[in-house]
Amino acid sequence: MPNISDRPDPKVSVICLTYNHGPYLRQALDGVLMQKTDFPFEVLLGEDCSPDDSREILKEYERQHPDFFQMFYREKNMGANSNWLDLFLRAR
Repeated sequence: MPNISDRPDPKVSVICLTYNHGPYLRQALDGVLMQKTDFPFEVLLGEDCSPDDSREILKEYERQHPDFFQMFYREKNMGANSNWLDLFLRAR
């Protein structure tokens, strides 16, 4: 599979924020993986230093689908607004 950076420019950027969403994260990520499109898209995920198992779940999906998600693991909690803005500015 090609690297994310080798993909054509996406028509859609999907921004997902997560903080303490461990119980729901697999369902949300599986929902994204099920989407069928005829155009390129990217999925940017900002994990905001959750104290639950969110980061471990994201790393599991990152290992299973290395070319699908772009994960951003925060060193310290940024808060929802800063996390969203950072991902928004990264969207292509």
